[in-house]
Amino acid sequence: MKILGCAVGTALVAGVAALLVPKAYRASTDLLVLKPTFKESEADFSEFVPETLSMPTCELLLMSDGLVEEVFAKSGVGEEEKELTIEEFRRNLDTKTRVERDTSYETLYSPVITLYATARTPETAKRIVDTWAGLFVERAKEIQFFEASNAYEFIRNEFDDVEKSLQGAEEMLRDFELENNVDRIKIEKEKQEQLLTQLQAQVANIAVKLAATEDKLAKLEEEKSKLPTTLSLAKAITEDAMWLSWIEQKRGEPLPEELKGASLITQELNPTRIAIEQEIVIAQGEVSNYRGELRMTNEKIEEVKRYIETLQQQLAEATMQSNRLTRDVTDYTTTHELLVTERDKAKIAAGRTMGDVRVWAPAVLPEKAVFPRNKKLVVVLGFLIGFVISSGYFLARYTVTQPQAAPGTG
Repeated sequence: MKILGCAVGTALVAGVAALLVPKAYRASTDLLVLKPTFKESEADFSEFVPETLSMPTCELLLMSDGLVEEVFAKSGVGEEEKELTIEEFRRNLDTKTRVERDTSYETLYSPVITLYATARTPETAKRIVDTWAGLFVERAKEIQFFEASNAYEFIRNEFDDVEKSLQGAEEMLRDFELENNVDRIKIEKEKQEQLLTQLQAQVANIAVKLAATEDKLAKLEEEKSKLPTTLSLAKAITEDAMWLSWIEQKRGEPLPEELKGASLITQELNPTRIAIEQEIVIAQGEVSNYRGELRMTNEKIEEVKRYIETLQQQLAEATMQSNRLTRDVTDYTTTHELLVTERDKAKIAAGRTMGDVRVWAPAVLPEKAVFPRNKKLVVVLGFLIGFVISSGYFLARYTVTQPQAAPGTG
């Protein structure tokens, strides 16, 4: 009877304690963590969309001091329960993630994370978990939007820099083309090359004429060397009427017949040699003229060649500089066109990265308390505990107080 009385008493104490202990209610909500999706007709923006937060990272952020303190303040729990501390409040919060696949290479988590909040009333528990989930979604949006916005800002800044560089390169190319007209240099070079060709043909013609004249002069010199300088002329005196008349005037009488058969020998310049010498002089003049013309033409050719070399150097330098400036313009243009596309893609991505962490379903008011879960079970457990303890106590007491039999008695 004593054992039963103790067991019943313990059960009554447990039942009273279960009635006096404050009830605790737990509310829950699910968060869905997914990458943002885009329409099939749109371009792929995956390179601009930040990676979703991993489940372990979400758990750490959910239980971070800053977020817990903000939930404590905005849920109103601190005003309702003045004695509740942040650490006690933190112990009333819990998260749960699910592993879909776990291998030696990777651990694949479910995109769903469940938030739990325990409070004294259902309304408070629901308010806490809703506030908690809402604040975390806002923080996740801020993080993702910040990353996407940074990517957009970076690409936009790069686009602005490239656009300025492109404008500068185009202006430099335009100014260079105005100051160094490559086409004009090419045209001038072609004209000088044509003039050089004409002068070279003229030199060839002059050389042919000079060679012919020198050959003619050599032949005249040779022919001249074969002719005597003077000729001996024999003239009959009687045949010279002028001579006979002069003599007769001097004598005053006709010339005797014996004198009429006499002859006079004279020396005169060779007219053929004189003619050849004249031709030689003319030929020498022509040779001198041809040589002077040839020398002047060769000097003109050298001058034209030097000018062509200068034009060639200018053309090479201008072409090289023009090609470099044109290449810069082309490179900047290509980069500019690429950044135009990437800027638009990043801008769209920055506007679409919100919402990849969202509340799957709002929390509902819990209908039953999570503590104590079953008052009848508490009473039964109290009865059993009291029965076991009292049975042990009385059994030990009986064993100690039972008189022992004398030795030798049956």
